[in-house]
Amino acid sequence: MKKRVENAPLLYIVQPNLGPKTCYMQQTFRTRKEKPSYPPPSFANFRDMNTAERIEFLATLPNELRPVTCELKTKNRTYEGIVQTCDKKKVVFIVSDEEKTITIPLEHIVSVSLIGKS
Repeated sequence: MKKRVENAPLLYIVQPNLGPKTCYMQQTFRTRKEKPSYPPPSFANFRDMNTAERIEFLATLPNELRPVTCELKTKNRTYEGIVQTCDKKKVVFIVSDEEKTITIPLEHIVSVSLIGKS
């Protein structure tokens, strides 16, 4: 039976004996408040708008916001969808159910209300 003898390591890595380190932490910081590039819509004021103002508001939402689904009532029918564009005489409306674009004369629209679908 062989006798085991422990040898000292053959490779020494010399580590310097350093004292404790002083860490300097950040004490203050400064930020710049940036205003959003679009005015956030106020849906509380949406209730106070007339029909033409509501349609114009929905048609001119900025690209940063996703389109808002609304219910558009005419004298003959009710539509659900998204207002794409509008001018003083007509509204271009994308109907959700049929996924087609229709043009509705502005004087035929009775009411516009928001729908909370996602």
